[in-house]
Amino acid sequence: MKTATRSLLLALATLAIATPTSVLAERTDQGTVEIGGNFFYDTDTPAGGSLDLGLVGGYYVLDEVLVGGEFRFSDDDYGSVFGLSLLMERSFELGDADTVSPFIPYIGGSIGYFDADYKVDDGSSAGLVFGIRGGAKLMLTGSIAIDFSVHADFATGDVFYDDDGPSKNDITFRIGLRTFLF
Repeated sequence: MKTATRSLLLALATLAIATPTSVLAERTDQGTVEIGGNFFYDTDTPAGGSLDLGLVGGYYVLDEVLVGGEFRFSDDDYGSVFGLSLLMERSFELGDADTVSPFIPYIGGSIGYFDADYKVDDGSSAGLVFGIRGGAKLMLTGSIAIDFSVHADFATGDVFYDDDGPSKNDITFRIGLRTFLF
């Protein structure tokens, strides 16, 4: 397993280093469309685990400013959660005109509506969810990146579930892919 992990990391690093900087230069310019997905496997649930999936899409309205939306779904033996959010992310291109980094750090925020249906007690909850996020995208090619991020979400209703039962707060570490369409 360690050999496979090392091989994958070496291949990703080689792709990132070998990508020409001229290809990377326009990835967060105004007019670029970005789509992608992410996932998180939550081990902090009474069911032992919950898979959380997210689909993200947006448009760079200004250089390095993405405005878009996100759909999220999670499910386990205790319940299902659906969420739809508007989001904004601010990317930070590293480097200058001569050297462009394959890393794109970003911060962002979201506001959305989540609906949870609990199978255990036949209950449900819904509410507004306010989120903050931060992460970095590692460019593998000129238009594909791996996205590593941390999300903190705060809800007006108990739309999240953890070991202590329904919760209004959730912090997740996510990994995903993003595609840049110029």
